[in-house]
Amino acid sequence: MTKVADSNSKKISEAVVKKATRPRRSGEETRRDILAMTDRLFRERGFSAVAIADIAAALGMSPANVFKHFHSKIALVDAIMLQRIGVFKEKMHLLDDTHTPHDRMLTLVRTLMQNHRNDLTDNPYMIDVFLQTSKRELSCGAHYHQVLTQQFATIIGDGIKQGVYRAADPIKEAGLALTVLSCVLHPLLISREDVGILATRCEDVVMLIDRSLKYALEK
Repeated sequence: MTKVADSNSKKISEAVVKKATRPRRSGEETRRDILAMTDRLFRERGFSAVAIADIAAALGMSPANVFKHFHSKIALVDAIMLQRIGVFKEKMHLLDDTHTPHDRMLTLVRTLMQNHRNDLTDNPYMIDVFLQTSKRELSCGAHYHQVLTQQFATIIGDGIKQGVYRAADPIKEAGLALTVLSCVLHPLLISREDVGILATRCEDVVMLIDRSLKYALEK
């Protein structure tokens, strides 16, 4: 009986020591783990089918630990999308000002459209995410809009300096251009559209924007 008790005590002591010596992960590492697992589960099951409890269970932690870093599933989506925007910015290789503003804009729009198409193909759950979050103001949406506005404003500003465009406010014109371009950039509008049709529409819309900037057409 004493031997059994000693054996149990030894096992408990070893477990305590093992737990105590297990290296603590930093808050940033835990955040990365949560985001990676969330992305994986969303891909496998879909956005609506995954709960915070599922994410916590898959990571071997309590739901409270997930909530400590992300207060909701929407916050998780926001963080995942911000990560993707950062990766996309690093990969984006755009034409410089030795090319015409029209060609630079067309290249940018084609790049954005293809990126969105690829993202929807690789992550089908994103359609569900867009439907669920369409009426919410997310940080990722505001950040992405800011990034794109700056890209288009740079092209338009260079066009003005070169005497190609007659516009006066590059930021304002960039915002208007993005509104028009939603027909080839918004995920919900391009997810099921034929690639050929999108390519033609992309060229037509960019040509319209280019001409309006050149000849100051009424908007």
